Amino acid sequence: MGTRLQGNDTLPLKRKKVTCDSPLEMAFNVQARQDLDSEIARMFYSSGLAFSLAKNPYYIRSYTRAANSKHLAAKKRRHSEGLLEPLKTAWKGKGVSIVSDGWTNAQRRPLINFMVASEGGLMFLSMFPHIFWTPCVVHTLNLALKNICAAKNTQANAETYEECSWITEVTGDVMAIKNFIVNHSMRLSMFNANSQLKLLSVAETRFASSIIMLKIFKLIKQGLLNMVVSLNWANYREDDVQKASFVKEKILNDLWWDKIDYIIAFTEPIYEMLRKADTDKPCLHLVYDWWDSMIENVKVVIYRHEGKKEEEVSPFYSIVHNILVDRWAKSNTPLHCLAHSLNPRYYSEEWLKESPNRLPPHRDKEISDERLKCFKKYFPSEVERKEIAMEFAKFSGARQSPEYIKGESSMWDLGADGFDTLDDVGILGMADLSLDELEMEAMLFTADDTIDVDDEDR
Repeated sequence: MGTRLQGNDTLPLKRKKVTCDSPLEMAFNVQARQDLDSEIARMFYSSGLAFSLAKNPYYIRSYTRAANSKHLAAKKRRHSEGLLEPLKTAWKGKGVSIVSDGWTNAQRRPLINFMVASEGGLMFLSMFPHIFWTPCVVHTLNLALKNICAAKNTQANAETYEECSWITEVTGDVMAIKNFIVNHSMRLSMFNANSQLKLLSVAETRFASSIIMLKIFKLIKQGLLNMVVSLNWANYREDDVQKASFVKEKILNDLWWDKIDYIIAFTEPIYEMLRKADTDKPCLHLVYDWWDSMIENVKVVIYRHEGKKEEEVSPFYSIVHNILVDRWAKSNTPLHCLAHSLNPRYYSEEWLKESPNRLPPHRDKEISDERLKCFKKYFPSEVERKEIAMEFAKFSGARQSPEYIKGESSMWDLGADGFDTLDDVGILGMADLSLDELEMEAMLFTADDTIDVDDEDR
């Protein structure tokens, strides 16, 4: 530090402080350079990069070019979009599949990528406002079963635990009995001698594992009974006498088996829906009806078991109903309602008469509101939405008119209300349609109702 001499004393010289607003600072942009240096340093530290990278000529050249080009990023983006345009153009004609994968990076942070798979290749997705996130139906049902069959004893869950704790106890007893037999070789040998079926374990990662275990116990019930009443069971008292007594008591308890039968009975509609949804076949258009029917079937079983009338209140069913409705509310999306609205089956007299509370989709307020949300998301233009609304009105409101059956809308409901695929459509219906469809005129209708294409078109 500089000093100024005054006699024999030395005093420090005061240096004028240079502020960031000084002309010199502004000319050389010193603060911005320091901020940039700090960001580059953080990049090296956080990624664990070698400092020798800073001497790499390509690294130096990249920063030099970036500093000299303000529109480099925008230019690169336009170039990339131009390369991807042929892929996007083919989407409308060939369709796409949206796939995702996930992993964790070096910092153990979750990463999820979404890609579009088409005939032309793969492409990463950015944000598209018209894509709906739809939770897995099977996973949602599995969570509902866990809430019912493994209720947690917490303050927030006190009411549910009070009504469903007996289910937790029964499933716990089943697992305890299974573990006791499997972990004791002599007991397992006795079981194998009295049962033709094996006592298999169910992985916890499997959907509806508790219900599957109860079903297994019901199948091996007679083998378990024969095991605990056999002489070998009574003579073998050397290991875990108390547990062996507990196992025998439960297996010989008819009321305990009645509880197992009841659990299997009222969860059967949930389990059946889970199995139907766990498929590669398209079922989005069926999910809404599946949920409604499943909840109604659960109510029928519980009310029949409790001997209650339709207008009476069942505390146990109220809890189960709330769990199912809560899970459905979290997984339901407007896309389910739109798919439900476009399924011809739900306008048929046959389907409507199955339950007195059923309404066709275009007269159901909840479904209509959610369907409109879909239309707004898929068609931002008000003009397009009006056209779509008119087309949907033709589809939903005029299905019984002659114009609907013979007009262009006949393609919507070709196989009548039971329409699923074209496999069961008769030759007359297909032949009548072919008169108005140019692409269908090249087809030959044979006597066995199969459709062959002329050799020239192959």
